[in-house]
Amino acid sequence: MQWNRIKQGAFLIVVWQAIQTVILGMDEPWMRHLRSVIRQESLPLLNANQTDLAFSGPYSLLATDQGVRGVLQVTNDMCFIGADILKLSEWVLDELKSDVINDDAISESVKTLREQPVYPFLEKIARIIAEFDWRASSTPQLDEETRRGQMVYKGSSGYKEMRLQLIRRLCDAKDQEISRIAERLRGVLKY
Repeated sequence: MQWNRIKQGAFLIVVWQAIQTVILGMDEPWMRHLRSVIRQESLPLLNANQTDLAFSGPYSLLATDQGVRGVLQVTNDMCFIGADILKLSEWVLDELKSDVINDDAISESVKTLREQPVYPFLEKIARIIAEFDWRASSTPQLDEETRRGQMVYKGSSGYKEMRLQLIRRLCDAKDQEISRIAERLRGVLKY
């Protein structure tokens, strides 16, 4: 697929908006933990009323390089493998407007992407990804077993491990379309 920068940017925005929306509507144990730890510490520069700390707080792996890269890798991989089913090549922008990068062009591109068959697919991926335990090993009040388990995502080996665990989670999804594409992805990557 030959996507210009506007399409690429819109895709990234939509992926992260989908994850943020899902997390805002969920109450997994890891989310409750991150939300309560921060309130107890009351960080002066962070307004907990405006930000979901499970999504972008200082102890959320989603706000780390490993988390960002893991999310983007698996989302991109899943969409690449499923491109034909998702009809990604049919997402067309007005060519006259698509060469000019500005807020209006990106907003319009985001809007049109939400109307494409890929959008419900991205929402499903977001729900599955949101169930993952995104607490960093440095999160206060983690039990020792959980802390050790989360340490596998630190350092350079953490990138591969994050990707592997997210793919496994997608393979185990109840949604057949997601699990089928994830299994194909796992085969391609030899995980």
